[in-house]
Amino acid sequence: MKFSEELWHENGEHFRRCTVHPFLTGIVNGDLELDCFKEYIAQDAYFLELFAKAYSALASRALEWSNFLRLHALVQVGLGNFNRPSYSR
Repeated sequence: MKFSEELWHENGEHFRRCTVHPFLTGIVNGDLELDCFKEYIAQDAYFLELFAKAYSALASRALEWSNFLRLHALVQVGLGNFNRPSYSR
C-alpha cells in the first residue's frame, strides 16, 4: 500500500468529519451567519499577524543570509497583500 493510501485509510474519518462541519457547510450553502463569518475573519487576521511576527523574529536571528531569505519569503507568502483590518473581541 502506498504511503498516501495508508494515510487516507487511517485518517479518512477525520477528513469526512471536517467536510461536514457546520462552518464549512454553511459557507458552501451560503447560510453561514454573518457574525460567525466575521469572527472567523478576525481570528484569521490575528493568526496572520502573529505568523508574520514569529517568522520575522526568526528571520532576524538567522545566521546565514539564505536562511534569512527563506524565512522572509514565508512572511511574504503569509501576508500576501494583507492589510490588517481593525478587529476587536
